[in-house]
Amino acid sequence: MESIPNQLPAGRDSSCSPNSKQDLQSYSGPTLKPNQVSETSLYGIPIVSLVIDGQERLCLAQISNTLLKNYSYNEIHNRRVALGITCVQCTPVQLEILRRAGAMPISSRRCGMITKREAERLCKSFLGAHSPPKLPENFAFDVSHECAWGSRGNFIPARYNSSRAKCIKCSFCNMYFSPNKFIFHSHRTPESKYTQPDAANFNSWRRHLKLTDKNSPDDVSHAWEDVKAMFNGGSRKRTLPIGGSDRSSSLSTQVPRGQ
Repeated sequence: MESIPNQLPAGRDSSCSPNSKQDLQSYSGPTLKPNQVSETSLYGIPIVSLVIDGQERLCLAQISNTLLKNYSYNEIHNRRVALGITCVQCTPVQLEILRRAGAMPISSRRCGMITKREAERLCKSFLGAHSPPKLPENFAFDVSHECAWGSRGNFIPARYNSSRAKCIKCSFCNMYFSPNKFIFHSHRTPESKYTQPDAANFNSWRRHLKLTDKNSPDDVSHAWEDVKAMFNGGSRKRTLPIGGSDRSSSLSTQVPRGQ
C-alpha cells in the first residue's frame, strides 16, 4: 500500500492559492467582523466578499456574471456539485449588504457564497489549463469510497491522462480502474457496512471518492482537489488569458509505487 507523504513543499503559485500564513491571518485574524464587506481579486477581476461565520466568502452570482459569464447556470451548478463545493446562503440582511456593495441586483432574492479557495477551484476548472499539479512520478493518493461495500485504492496521477484512464489500483485485488468505474467496484470485508449506492451516475465519482486520511495536510488536499478538477467536462475555449496560474509546487518525498 502506498502512503501519502506527510508534507508538501510550500512553493505554490500565489495566484492559485493564498499564502498559508497570510491565509491564516486573513481568515482567523481579529480584524474580521461579522458581515464585514471587502473586495478581493479573482483572476484579475474584483469580487465582493463578505465575512460569514468568521470566514471570508465570495459572491457566487457575481463570479458567474463576470468570470463565468459565457457558461450557463446548469454548467456552473453541475461543476460546483461535482467539485464538492457547497454554497452558504445569505440571510436577508447579508443579501441587502451585497446589494448595496454592487455585487447583486436589487431584484435578487438569494445569493450563495463560497470561499476564495473554492472560487479559485471552480474558475480554474473552466478557465485554467487541464494540467495536473506537479507531483513526483511515483506519487499516489490513498483513496477510498463507501458505495455498496466500499473499497480502497491508490489513485496514481501520472496515469490520469483522460477521464477514462485506469489510474486507480485497488488495494484488495490489485486491478486497475478508471475513477468512474472504481466507485462501482467494492469488496466486502468483516468491518464493512453496505451503503446503498446512488443511481448509476459515472460522473459522481468526485463526490464519492475521498482521501482515506481525513486529516491530510492542506497541500495534499489541495493537490487532490486539483486532480479531481481535471477532465471535468466543458470543452469551450478559454475566454480569459490565464498567466502563471499553474501550480509550481512539487513533492520533495517520492512514494514508491508497487506494480
